Amino acid sequence: MRIVSYNVNGIRALARKGGLDRLAGLNADIVCLQEVRADKSQFTAALASAPGAFGSSAVFADSQAKGRNGVAILTHYEVLCSATELAGFADEGRWVEALLQSELGRVWVVCAYIPKGYVGDPRQERKAAFLAAMTARIIQLSQLDPDGCAGVLVASDLNIAHQDTDLKNWKGRRGQSGVLPEERAVLDGWQAEGWVDVGRALSGPVQGPYTWWSQRGRAFDNDSGWRIDAIWATPRLAAQALAHTIDKPPSWDARWSDHAAVAVDFGDGPVPPESPSTAEAG
Repeated sequence: MRIVSYNVNGIRALARKGGLDRLAGLNADIVCLQEVRADKSQFTAALASAPGAFGSSAVFADSQAKGRNGVAILTHYEVLCSATELAGFADEGRWVEALLQSELGRVWVVCAYIPKGYVGDPRQERKAAFLAAMTARIIQLSQLDPDGCAGVLVASDLNIAHQDTDLKNWKGRRGQSGVLPEERAVLDGWQAEGWVDVGRALSGPVQGPYTWWSQRGRAFDNDSGWRIDAIWATPRLAAQALAHTIDKPPSWDARWSDHAAVAVDFGDGPVPPESPSTAEAG
């Protein structure tokens, strides 16, 4: 089973530029998209340019703020149930969850787009509130039907660099949103509950690999990035993780988003083939 998480920075732009073909080339069973920036009709129209590439099921949540946020789960698997709201954050297009019937058994999948924060700004308080609500919900999901469910996967643009190894210039970023101790403590709490950052577990304590690069300067060319896109899993499911891949484009002008797609493979069998451009594995 392969899951891909990708902040597309606009699904319509991605489709226009041919990015859906690249995404389809990752051969995912589950695709989690953040920052779709489209309403339902626009989202459906964009996907029509790649018919059948991402399965027959889609769980989508858009935002009341036109052209903002938006998350989706696309899958070849049967969707047993789903929801598109997180308590306190209805209609913001930041949350979808679905119970899927996979080869590994029933799996809860969460796709979330965590708000950006700014120190000294109410938006930082909103980010903290979202993280608290998210933490409560994923723990709740992990406790549902523990014997009959294979586990829970959380695919997210976290907007948090959990460790110093998750961003290039960490010394100069101290005190900024995304690296605040209280933000990192939330993810520490997930680990204390047994959750596993699968990409970090597979890549080890290395610098990066990064998933986001500023559009300013030569951040991409110098690989001066942040690892803020991640897939977390409950322990039993994390133990079945086989490989972690960052789909980093070969050059700045080949990008469709300021993020790269993150893929994780689970199961006992061989890892599915990758497209030729997806070579950076943890």
